[in-house]
Amino acid sequence: MFSHNNENVRGTDEMYASLKDDLLKARLSPKEVRLKLLALDQATDEREAAENNLSFLLDPELNQFLNEKHPEEMNDFDRFRSLTEFHIAQRAAFKEGEETAMAHFQSALDAAILGESSEDWIAYVTGTVLYMKGQEVPEAIIEKVESKINANILRNLNKDLRSRGYPSYKEVYGK
Repeated sequence: MFSHNNENVRGTDEMYASLKDDLLKARLSPKEVRLKLLALDQATDEREAAENNLSFLLDPELNQFLNEKHPEEMNDFDRFRSLTEFHIAQRAAFKEGEETAMAHFQSALDAAILGESSEDWIAYVTGTVLYMKGQEVPEAIIEKVESKINANILRNLNKDLRSRGYPSYKEVYGK
């Protein structure tokens, strides 16, 4: 179910299986599960848990359970999936290339919309997707981004696109 390149494969698989079992048997609430996934996501600056978290979030049995028993939680899970896809996209931009990154940025946007994320988050992800498509981010979208850091990132993406002529997320992110 999960792919790993480390020695803790069994421990990681067991941890996610236990998390799923705890949710399905009501030992943990959906919110508690999301918080545990978020803690895993935030454990490293490189967001090393993102791929495993996404596999967990896409598990058909988990989604069926949530749809049937906790439909009110689906938007929260979709919003978290958006963040997870975004982190995978960032990781892919640095390691796998722009095409793989673009697919995950688009999935992050789709999940954000599906989960009825904040206008701020949808604008930030939309701007990133536009950049990845080689299009400048309109100021009207940047103005919807409440985080000054994220708004500046989008402005830097625009500057990079104007000077380079094509997107290179790896080269510009974080400037």
